[in-house]
Amino acid sequence: MSSRFDGFFGALRKKARRALKRANEGSAIVEMALLLPIMMFIMTGIFSFSVLLFQEIQLTETVCNAGRYLAVARLAPDPCSTVTTAIQNAPGLSSNPTITITQNGTQIPSTCPYNATTNTSYLVQGATVKVSVVSKGFLAVLGFTPGPFSLGSQISEIVQ
Repeated sequence: MSSRFDGFFGALRKKARRALKRANEGSAIVEMALLLPIMMFIMTGIFSFSVLLFQEIQLTETVCNAGRYLAVARLAPDPCSTVTTAIQNAPGLSSNPTITITQNGTQIPSTCPYNATTNTSYLVQGATVKVSVVSKGFLAVLGFTPGPFSLGSQISEIVQ
């Protein structure tokens, strides 16, 4: 009697396995179709954010170099113009960053030439020079742009 039940239940088990196997055949492609857009959105967001982070790092490095140059180039022909041009031409920044150069809290012009005949300079030895730059950064994820971001950096150096 048990052999007859084994044969019946064995055949029933085989039919159930075949039916379950057929039901699972397309599940992987359906799962991929559901999850792929979400994963692409997340990956694109990571890549876009890394570009924005790169712009911030470039801005910080450029401003640090500008401050260091102003600290040691007091007797250069026109250190402020050199710094302004370098910041405007820095890679990864927007085309028109806002550049502010101050000395002891007073803004100085974007050109501060050294006068060799009178031996005078805009930059006074021992003064604190501060370079501030604000640039626009953009973030876009699959066509969604939350708007421009203001990236800013500043440094203070003592003129040598």
